[in-house]
Amino acid sequence: MSLKFVSILMLIGALLGCSTPTDISDESQTPNETRTVPPTQSQEDTAARATATAERRIADRKAEQIETLQNQLAQVEERHRDIAARVSEKQNDISSLRARLVETENEMNAFEGQIQSYMSDNVMPIACIGATGVALDEGNQFESDVKEIAGAVTVLCAVSMLDGAFATQVVNVVDALNQADIHSRNLIQKAENIQDEIDEKSVSFSSDKAIMTEADLKIQMLESEIDELIF
Repeated sequence: MSLKFVSILMLIGALLGCSTPTDISDESQTPNETRTVPPTQSQEDTAARATATAERRIADRKAEQIETLQNQLAQVEERHRDIAARVSEKQNDISSLRARLVETENEMNAFEGQIQSYMSDNVMPIACIGATGVALDEGNQFESDVKEIAGAVTVLCAVSMLDGAFATQVVNVVDALNQADIHSRNLIQKAENIQDEIDEKSVSFSSDKAIMTEADLKIQMLESEIDELIF
């Protein structure tokens, strides 16, 4: 082999040893490109547990709120029942008192009519009351009627008083009118007492009715809040 041919072979070998192979995969990748790595099964399980825990906590808080509101509702409803019972009782009491008042007023009117009829039947003795030694009690409410009758009747009481029976009749009339005055005043006082009781119970009734109305509104509000949490 000639020296020249050997030199050519050595030059080719040197050139082949200096060459660097090209990586085709590197040429296809864009610089700074971010790859998306899919989550593992473990990561998915962790996320699902976190979501379930958060939902459970929200549900627990909502359940606690509902229980609290339901307890409040039960208390308000119980209070409402108690107040409603009192309102109903007082309303019945007031109705009963008003009936008693009407009955008493009717009794007063009837008694007044009886007295007027009695006085009409005893005009002469009434006209002569001033001529006797007896008189109506002080403040007798029928005194004005007696004076009116005495002023309208002209009679010789002094002559009439000579009759013992007539004098006794005059005394009896005076006693009857005094007793009538006492009974009439008792009826008036009875009516006033009943009216006072009606007024007192009416104030208490109105107060309880206002409390019951407030409880009604509270019940509606609580029920609405519970419904919003449930639905």
